[in-house]
Amino acid sequence: MTVVNNQERALTPAERAMMFNQQTRQHLIALPSRALPPSTTVEYELPKVRLTSRILLEITGTVTLGGTGSATLNPARAARFIRNLRISINNGFNPFQISGRGLFLYNHLLNSGVGETVDEQNTLGVARAATNPFRLFLEVPLSLNQRDTIGLINTANQQTTVTLIIDTDSLASLYSTAETITGSDIRIIPHVESFAIPQNAQAIPDLSILKLVHEFSQVIPASGDVTFDLQTGLVYRKIIAIYEDATGAGMPVTNLSPLQLVLNQADLPYQVNPQVVRDLNQRSYSHAMPTGVYVFDFTGGTHPNYGGSRDYIDTERLTEFWLRTNSSAAGRLTVITETLARLGA
Repeated sequence: MTVVNNQERALTPAERAMMFNQQTRQHLIALPSRALPPSTTVEYELPKVRLTSRILLEITGTVTLGGTGSATLNPARAARFIRNLRISINNGFNPFQISGRGLFLYNHLLNSGVGETVDEQNTLGVARAATNPFRLFLEVPLSLNQRDTIGLINTANQQTTVTLIIDTDSLASLYSTAETITGSDIRIIPHVESFAIPQNAQAIPDLSILKLVHEFSQVIPASGDVTFDLQTGLVYRKIIAIYEDATGAGMPVTNLSPLQLVLNQADLPYQVNPQVVRDLNQRSYSHAMPTGVYVFDFTGGTHPNYGGSRDYIDTERLTEFWLRTNSSAAGRLTVITETLARLGA
């Protein structure tokens, strides 16, 4: 509270955020290195200190291929080694639940022009009878971005336990054809970014809102209408749709009719040709999305992820929220959503 004319006035979120930035400092701490074998689960409990904003995953090692002939990598290469990643809080929320491929794609949306850097940090070789380098660097951002404090998790609360859970896939899943893997040595080091809690209670930002990034999937059984029923009751910041045919290849724009976002079955605030979605995505992120990937980003005009809340879609009062199109082929639809949810009292 501040005192104005002998009366207390509640600080606005913007004022709290400004005071927080003045009275805190960044900490970036590496957690212990661990082996990350294929087809297993590794868990890290985050340190019970400070306000946690993001986790950086550094995964490195080698993979040795047997066999003869040429090997071909799957799209997104090393990221496919992470079958599923979850951030779990003991209050019942899972801020992140996403595949490695999905997280790799999501990282492309964090800042304009970041795509080339992301690609360079995601490598896997294909040489036979040799130790192929394996490198994967991924960011798991809990807050909205590096400027805004929404989404910070109070890990200094001793009653709150936050766990990073990683399920790995087989190494053969990294290649487009069946491969003989004769050996691997892969390790992970998470780095946790957090901020000191200001001594002044007025400088502590609003911690009642969580950012949720979740991945869903459904089969496209045949050509025709494809409607994905999005969860209501949340505030949407981003929707990533990945349309793939029966072979797993991304669907080109010619396979899809205009993409629609439908509110309560009748209101269509977005009805956009697939090629225009791709054009807008390339303009926003300074690089083209992979074939079959279409992004609705409501986070800010010319500076993705750093704009205001004008275009957020609040579904609290909606009964239906659909992503709809028409496909000329069977396949699979994967949807990644970034939403905001308010914690209970």
